Amino acid sequence: MPSYIEAHKTGKLSDSIEKSYKILENCRLCPRECEVNRLEDEKGICHTGRSAIV
Repeated sequence: MPSYIEAHKTGKLSDSIEKSYKILENCRLCPRECEVNRLEDEKGICHTGRSAIV
């Protein structure tokens, strides 16, 4: 069984999603740690808002 299905069944996937959203409220993902609220589409030094382009 793929690991993401097991993570969904056990609730670990939901926990990971919730933690990810918390990080985006006060963004410190890159080394610049600008702490903007990406969930509100604020753009920091990286010029990336709510949706990152990968």
